[in-house]
Amino acid sequence: MESQPQRGKLKIFLGYADGVGKTYAMLEAARRRKAEGVDVVAAWLKVDKGTETEALAAGLESIPPRRVEADQPDEEMDLEAVLNRKPQLALVDDLAHRNAPGSRHARRYQDVLELLEAGVNVYTTMNVQHLESLTDVVRQITGQEVEETVPDGVVDEADELEMVDLPPEELLERLQRGGLGEAADHISARIGELAALRQMALRETAERVDNDMRDFMATRSIHGPWAAAERVMVCISAHPIGDRLIRSGRRLAEALRAEWFVVFVETPRHLQMPPGERAMLLRYLRIAEEMGAQPITLTGESVVEALVEFARQQNITRIIIGKPRRSRWLELVRGSRVDRLLERCGSTDVFVISDELPPPQPGWWRGVRFRAPVRHYFYSLGIAILVTLVSLWLQRWFEPTHLVMLFLGGIVISGAYLGRGPGVVSALVSGAAFVSLLDHPAPLLTPRDLRHLVTLGGMMAAGLFAGTLTGWLRAQVRAARQREIQTSALSALSRDLTTAIHLDEMLKAVLHHVSQIFHCQAALLLPEVGQLKVR
Repeated sequence: MESQPQRGKLKIFLGYADGVGKTYAMLEAARRRKAEGVDVVAAWLKVDKGTETEALAAGLESIPPRRVEADQPDEEMDLEAVLNRKPQLALVDDLAHRNAPGSRHARRYQDVLELLEAGVNVYTTMNVQHLESLTDVVRQITGQEVEETVPDGVVDEADELEMVDLPPEELLERLQRGGLGEAADHISARIGELAALRQMALRETAERVDNDMRDFMATRSIHGPWAAAERVMVCISAHPIGDRLIRSGRRLAEALRAEWFVVFVETPRHLQMPPGERAMLLRYLRIAEEMGAQPITLTGESVVEALVEFARQQNITRIIIGKPRRSRWLELVRGSRVDRLLERCGSTDVFVISDELPPPQPGWWRGVRFRAPVRHYFYSLGIAILVTLVSLWLQRWFEPTHLVMLFLGGIVISGAYLGRGPGVVSALVSGAAFVSLLDHPAPLLTPRDLRHLVTLGGMMAAGLFAGTLTGWLRAQVRAARQREIQTSALSALSRDLTTAIHLDEMLKAVLHHVSQIFHCQAALLLPEVGQLKVR
């Protein structure tokens, strides 16, 4: 059985305009490979007569182009001849080229993909403005529509990306000298446009290098960060300090010329977030996006663990986090996320911004939230009274140490089914009833009787534990159900958009799924002749 050939490797020489020297750089690299004994063939080159590039191409084997139709002057790369020749390395100029009608493939990048599948390594060239995701930005800069594009996936899958750079001033001088044929037609390009295109090419190359570095770190299990490029992460929550954190993050990112993220971690507890806090959080994320940050919402059981994991994945070098002023009691009970983050973030720099507002006074009860309805408290009181009456009737046959299990059962039921607050109320009433009515020798609860205090403390702990654990489990179930709904909705929307052919079908699918997700009527406004019209 014939084995499948190993896929070839793709190297792209990226520039920002014609004339920067992409083809020349590709030929230089090809001649070095040929000197190393590699079988190199020029599958498609387009060079001007009498130039240095033509002299550099001399001596390389070339596959003659083919005419799509005998009576037409259009010439294209002879893909079949290249496949039959099957060199180790093929040189293919102008990756974004649109082939003439009647060719084997509509686009040249498709020819290159077939060569790669056949096991042929390919060197090719392209300008950054032909990258499909950048066409809108390029149109804003140059005022021209880019017709020949290359999908981002082709560039992302390239094994190597090399930036061919030349300052815009030198490029214009080269174009004005007229030594590059068709490139001289672009002499009217302004320095500002070329500078913007150059920045796009440099950014694309830098992002590629950064992605390669992060893939290397992940493969080698290197936690990092490696401060090859600065990245700033701002951690926010639904707290008034969020505005200061975002502004500080923007100033730091601008000073470092760094990419920055504004991150919020949604835990199961946030599913019960009050509407006012949720509105504040959405406003923070919107402000962050307007300031140039990437707003990110993470999900996880632990805020610190989610932040540390994201920082490692994105190679974050600077973290900004707020430290609200809280009472000592809350610090002791809940701990400090800032301290835990400092312990886990390793060599990443952490900037802590304190809250300007004083801690709430007085204090210990403000951090405790009982969200159960009022009727649940009456239910828990009724359960405690019922258990007490039953215990009074049974005390003639059972010892108080046996009857305490009935009280604990009532407390657990109140905490599990009614909530943490009702569980605490049930524990207080049950504990007082037990030690004052059943556990004789002391008719009343007194601080001197340590045994009664231990009993009451155990009942309180049982109520708190049952209520807290049940609330946590319910929050986990709600979070899992919400994630399932979102995943199903996205999957259904993706399926409908994939099968849709016309724009109207796509818009109808979007409106249908938005209405289902938010349980409301939805309308889509699209610009038409300078006005927004409902579709």
